[in-house]
Amino acid sequence: METDQREWINHSCPFRWQDLRPHPSNDVALFFLRVNVYIDGFNFYHGAIEGTRYRWINLRTLGQLLVPDGTIEEVHFFTARVKSYRGSPGSSQRQDTYIRAIQTLERTFVHEGTFLSLPGGRTTEKGSDVNLATQLLLDCFDQKIDKALVISADSDFATPIKVAIDRFDIEVVSAFPLGRNSTKLRQVSTTVVQIREQNLRGAMFDHTLTTADGRTVSCPPSWVGGPRKPPSYKEFLRRRTNARKKKRA
Repeated sequence: METDQREWINHSCPFRWQDLRPHPSNDVALFFLRVNVYIDGFNFYHGAIEGTRYRWINLRTLGQLLVPDGTIEEVHFFTARVKSYRGSPGSSQRQDTYIRAIQTLERTFVHEGTFLSLPGGRTTEKGSDVNLATQLLLDCFDQKIDKALVISADSDFATPIKVAIDRFDIEVVSAFPLGRNSTKLRQVSTTVVQIREQNLRGAMFDHTLTTADGRTVSCPPSWVGGPRKPPSYKEFLRRRTNARKKKRA
């Protein structure tokens, strides 16, 4: 092969992942955009719905409201099991109830990390961030998606989001809980949206759901009613400090 031919192949025809995807006609293209949703459970809970009337949330519906120009394929919810304590009795049971509600949804997967105890009665979540980043990049590599919705304001996701966009040509929408922000995610994401009250209000589960084995699961009574907006970030920090003090007491 002549040198100029090799140069033409190497430099004029770079490999692009999007070249391997089907290209539907323009009039139906929007309906064929495959979207997966990746939810940082604790960032979403504490930033968007904690203490509000919107905790009983349908994650597939929320994803569709935030990304209306595509079809939600899979939803991946990343969390860790909490333990009840004196300052929040019943928290583990409420979390278990919500996870069972999530599992009634099609193609919705719960990925569980762990909590580690730290000195001073503090705890830290381990595994969820790595699991979310890994799942996002695996789905990109397997060509399962055209667009990703990442629900979190955690700047730790900046690198995997940038890789998804730059290496795999995937559009990535970062959805921030209202009042939260991440400059790093704004810089690397294709689009940024804020999760607003109307999004949450339009994505509520029915009060009672039926599981695959025919059992029913209902919204925890303490989740019914409450304010429409989550606490401010300052208030969230104050509550977290008080909760840690109660754990140590």
